[in-house]
Amino acid sequence: MVGLFLVNCTIFSQSYVTYEPGTLLGDDLCKYCRAKVVSESFKIPLLYKPFPHSNLLVLDGVEKRYDQNLIKGLRVVTIKNERQYRIANNTNTLYVVSPRFRFTSWTGNEYLASNEVMEWHGVIDNAKYKKLFRDLIKPKNEILPINMPNHDISVAIHIRKPGTVDSQQYSEQNWRLRTLKPFSGTGPFYLVNYADMTWPLTFPPTQYYIDQLKRLITMFPRKRIYVHMFTNDKDPDSLIDYFKKKFSKENIVFGYAYQDKEDAYYNRNIINDLINMSKFDCIIRSMSHFSQISTLIGEHSIVIYPRNAKWDGKLLEIDQVGIINSKTFNNK
Repeated sequence: MVGLFLVNCTIFSQSYVTYEPGTLLGDDLCKYCRAKVVSESFKIPLLYKPFPHSNLLVLDGVEKRYDQNLIKGLRVVTIKNERQYRIANNTNTLYVVSPRFRFTSWTGNEYLASNEVMEWHGVIDNAKYKKLFRDLIKPKNEILPINMPNHDISVAIHIRKPGTVDSQQYSEQNWRLRTLKPFSGTGPFYLVNYADMTWPLTFPPTQYYIDQLKRLITMFPRKRIYVHMFTNDKDPDSLIDYFKKKFSKENIVFGYAYQDKEDAYYNRNIINDLINMSKFDCIIRSMSHFSQISTLIGEHSIVIYPRNAKWDGKLLEIDQVGIINSKTFNNK
């Protein structure tokens, strides 16, 4: 009886960390990564909850799986920062890490009016965590690499457009010359049914990518540049043709990976795109969680991302960008 009592005490004195997965790979990987950081920081075991496509990654085979039998009798609390519930001192607790969790030491991780989360510095540019997640967010099987031409600089551009899980965009792109949608309400943020009203940094206008590619060109004058676009735009040919015309006088070669509707985007190519995107010298991206994870596991020398957006009437403008420069281009 004494032995049984001791075993039960051992079981129920254990705390765990977990998260609530959803349906999108980028979002779920961000939730997993935040929970993993909490687990590593406080030496509390992580209970891994599988999510779509996670079975294709190394983490699926090494993490301890969530099991209802492990959490019987545990208090369940949701945490948004490390100060809640005095994490390190609690036992008999299942800590569910919020998608918005942040350590107070993570600079640049502000919450915007749009509810988007800025860069989680302290993780995304931390050598320890980059190595950890490169080993975990790695495909179990070999992927099909992009056959890039032999250029001086390679640039990935991730252009996310509203798809099957997002509403349409309110701000139309200038270059498409479409008719602007009727305006209603007292300000653009009242139009909550539009994706870029809720997440303007996840769905920035095309002009943002144009401006940042111009920025990179000025950083590397007289260099041959290969630009590969990852997009779910419904008309990728028109998109790539526009970029080609816009940069026709530059020494640039363009390629693209079209994330074709539900089948390719969510099934065949999703892991390929995530890993391939991480292999480029530079990346110009939005605040999409998918491209944030690519930055986390990537070896990019330069990362450009939007930091602030404003509306000029019915047009969305990115008026502040962030740049992470590892300064590894000295020999380029």
